Formats: sequence, structure tokens, C-alpha cells
Amino acid sequence: MTWVRIMVPAVVFGIASFTVPSAGRTTRWRTRAAERLERLAKHLRHKPKEADPFEVLSVQMRLSVIAADIRAIEDEPHLYARAHHLHAARVAYDDLLAEACRLAGLEPGPRMSFSVPEEKRFDERLREEVELTALGWTW
Repeated sequence: MTWVRIMVPAVVFGIASFTVPSAGRTTRWRTRAAERLERLAKHLRHKPKEADPFEVLSVQMRLSVIAADIRAIEDEPHLYARAHHLHAARVAYDDLLAEACRLAGLEPGPRMSFSVPEEKRFDERLREEVELTALGWTW
């Protein structure tokens, strides 16, 4: 059993010494292995897919229409079921903002259901609007 205690560390350190590069000249097999690993890494790296400019434009136009609807609802004091219309328009606006974030390559906030209070939605909406504006989005 004593020989196992001596041989196992010797084998482990021997294998480790082959994988650690030396200070001197690099061997050819290490260079080839590094090149192959770099090619594999390039292949596996996630390349962000460019968003279709027409889809981006469509989302921007829909955002501007919904934003105009929200302003119109807020300005109309005698609208029947005003609170319901305003809440529905804001939920649609939040969904469009999440879609815009995905198109811009940003991480959209957590999906909020129709029953989430407006105070909680406001913070996430503001964050997404600021990030999209910083990337040059307008609506």
C-alpha cells in the first residue's frame, strides 16, 4: 500500500508537468493543440446575430404608436374605463420594450404578468428605455 501512496502523486505530477508550458521553447504538439483549441473556441463562441433592420424599424414604429396611445389615454379625462385602457396599453408597451431589448442584444427584464402593480413595472420600464436610448433607439 505504501507504493500506491508514492506512485499516485508521482503519476499525477508527471502528467501535470506535461500540460504546464515550460519557460523555454514551446513544443510543436503544444502549438498544434493550442491552434486547434483556438479554432474550436472560435467555432463555439456565440456570435450575436444582427437584427433585421426592418424588424427593428417595425418595433420602433409600434413603440411610438403605443406611446402615443398612452399619452392620448392620459390626456382624455372622460374616457370610459380609462384605467383599464391605460393599464392594457402600458402592458403592451412593456412587451414591446422587451422585444426591442432582445433585438438590441440586451437582457430584457423578467416577464411581468398583467396583474403586476404599476410601481413595479415603472422601474423596469425606465431601465429598458434608458438602455435602448443609450444604444441609439428612438420612438
